[in-house]
Amino acid sequence: MKAFVMKSGSFVVAILVAGVAGSLFSTQFVLAGLTGLGVDVSIGNRLSMSVTDLRILETLAPAVAAALLPAFVVAAICVRWIGGSRTIWFTVAGASAIVVELLVIGSVLGLMPVAGARSTMGLLGQGLAGALGGFTYASMTAGGQAGEAA
Repeated sequence: MKAFVMKSGSFVVAILVAGVAGSLFSTQFVLAGLTGLGVDVSIGNRLSMSVTDLRILETLAPAVAAALLPAFVVAAICVRWIGGSRTIWFTVAGASAIVVELLVIGSVLGLMPVAGARSTMGLLGQGLAGALGGFTYASMTAGGQAGEAA
């Protein structure tokens, strides 16, 4: 039971890390686009908009959780049956889960659901957010036994 609680708590933290990072990256990519159009965006405005945009976590966090859960299950299976670094498996799983989710939703809707991910660099930023979530989960659950995958 203790292991389940620890893994569940670590998963929630990973969702929050990926969600907050994804929100911040999205905001900054959108603002960079505005700056590219000649709009002057002060540091104060960047900070204010970044904090305000964290409200997206209300909808972003469940989407991040839906992407990370199966990705982490696959990563755990890979650690157990293939071996290698847990940190690498979960980091790559987090990155690829978010990118795949955004590409699939974008394909279905015909529009990228996260404004800051509409460019290649923005999409890579979202992948980095997922990677941070995966890295966080792997780090927080690293104390398990050697044979324990997740």
